[in-house]
Amino acid sequence: EENDRLGRIQRGETEDGAMLSLRNLSVTLDDGTSVVKETEVEIQPGERALVSGESGTGKSTLVRAIAGLWPWGSGNVDFHPGKRLFMLPQRPYIPSGTLRRAPAYPAAADNW
Repeated sequence: EENDRLGRIQRGETEDGAMLSLRNLSVTLDDGTSVVKETEVEIQPGERALVSGESGTGKSTLVRAIAGLWPWGSGNVDFHPGKRLFMLPQRPYIPSGTLRRAPAYPAAADNW
């Protein structure tokens, strides 16, 4: 399948106490267009982060990738063991495509 060529973002656990670690994170659209390139970010306990930028620059796609809702890209998103991330989008998110595919997203509808 074409999307398999694009790679997948790996998820794991941080080893140094960071709440969130993005290592060599690149995020692409499902057509291969890059929206985030080689990002390195580490958020420690008690720190907060604001993702800002102009419309269409990939903010929502980055947040979806961090939340595990967007697999296309490469690199690592690691979380502190036993901690959770809360994501609150501006609007409810329903992926494009068929209704059958929506609950399986980002996996194929046949896998659900």
